[in-house]
Amino acid sequence: MRIAISSRWIGGIGGTERCVVSMIRALHRHEVVVFAKEVISSEMLPKTDECKIVVVEKDLPWPWSVLRYAYQLKHKMVGAPHGHFDAYIHMRQGAVLRTLITSTVSGINPAGGEVFSLLREIPTVLSEAPSGEPFALGESHGLLLPPPLVPLSTAVEPVQDLPARFLLTVFNPYEPVKGADILSRVAPFAALPIVWCYSNRTVAIDQSLTAVPNVIAIHDPTQAMLNYLYRSASGYVSFSRREGFGWSIADALLNGLPVASRLTGCVHFVAGQRGISLYDDETALEVLLKKDPNDWWGGVPDAYDLADLSGDRFVERVETWVKSKSTH
Repeated sequence: MRIAISSRWIGGIGGTERCVVSMIRALHRHEVVVFAKEVISSEMLPKTDECKIVVVEKDLPWPWSVLRYAYQLKHKMVGAPHGHFDAYIHMRQGAVLRTLITSTVSGINPAGGEVFSLLREIPTVLSEAPSGEPFALGESHGLLLPPPLVPLSTAVEPVQDLPARFLLTVFNPYEPVKGADILSRVAPFAALPIVWCYSNRTVAIDQSLTAVPNVIAIHDPTQAMLNYLYRSASGYVSFSRREGFGWSIADALLNGLPVASRLTGCVHFVAGQRGISLYDDETALEVLLKKDPNDWWGGVPDAYDLADLSGDRFVERVETWVKSKSTH
C-alpha cells in the first residue's frame, strides 16, 4: 500500500507525534509519505529509510481554504504532484492535502480533539478508541482505527535520586482535560510519591505546577529516561478527564504496570483485565491513591493482552478499509 499521513508535527514527543511514528513503524513493509507543517529534531524523528517527509505550508481555516483552492483552480495550479495513495490519514492539526494528493480512502484522526469543522473536506473520522466522537455522528462517518502500540526504543537511561518506590504519570498540562488541577489536589494524599514527566518543547508550561507537594517533576526526559521510569515505577496514574488514545497509559500497559485511569482511550481495550483500576471521579481516585498500588482494586497484572493493538492488527484494519472502498 501507499499511505499518506498529514500532521502538524513530526519528531516531537506529544501524542500526535507518537501516533505518527508508531503508524510508520507498523507500516514498514509499505510506502509512507508524511506531510508535516513542522519537523522537530528529536529521537522520535523517523529515520530516512522509514518514510519520506514533505514539509507543507500551514493550512488555512474554512472558508479561506476554499477560496485558496478556487484561486489555484482558476490559475491551473491544482493537481496531485505527489500522486495517488491508497489511504490518506489526516491528523487533526495537519494541513489538508486537497491539492497535493488523491487517495482511495481518507479519514481524520481526531487526536483527542474536535474535528467537526473538517468533515466538509474529509467526511470519515478515524476513532482511536470505542469512546471516540465519530460514533456520535453515525456509523457512516466513523471508523474504528486505533493506532498500533509499537515499542519505539529499548534504550534505558537511569534517573538519579528517585525514591525506592513511586507512582508515575506522564502528561503535558496544556489543556484542562489533562487533569493537572486534579494532580495538584490529590497528590498530597498519595501513599507513594508521584513522578510527573512533562515537556514544553511544543507548548509552554506553567512552571508553578512543578511545585505540587508529594510530586517529583521531571522536565523533558529522554525516551531512554522514560523507559527507565516505566520499568521502575510501582504503578501508573492517569489524571486525564478524557483521552483520544492515551499514549502514556499505553506505555504503562506495554510495561505491565498497574494502571489507575478513567475508562477512556486505550483503556477500553484492556478494561476488565487484571491490573486496571478504573475510577469515575476525583473522590474515588483519592481513595485509590491512599492505597499501595499492590492493593489497588484492579490488582497487579501478570501481562496485558494487547493483541488488538498490535502493528499487524493496525495494518490489517487499514487494508480492510482500503479494500472496502476499492470493491465499490
